[in-house]
Amino acid sequence: MKYWKEHFNDNAVKFKASLLKQVDMTVNGNEVNSEQVQLRVNAIRNNLSLNKSDVLLDICCGNGLITESLSDFVQFIYGVDFS
Repeated sequence: MKYWKEHFNDNAVKFKASLLKQVDMTVNGNEVNSEQVQLRVNAIRNNLSLNKSDVLLDICCGNGLITESLSDFVQFIYGVDFS
């Protein structure tokens, strides 16, 4: 457990300025653009048929980048991550 705590803490410091790099949303080390993030959010939203009465559980949510984007489309959202 100590290893993972140190791993996540080191990455949080290492990629502090970049939420995208924290969750490895990169291509060849460069951050993906906002359109790519929105494509993921839309795909999740459409495949789950999310609506304002839903409660969503995001397991392995990382820093919450996608979780926060999905929160606009549901009543309540829980985000759980080991880090």
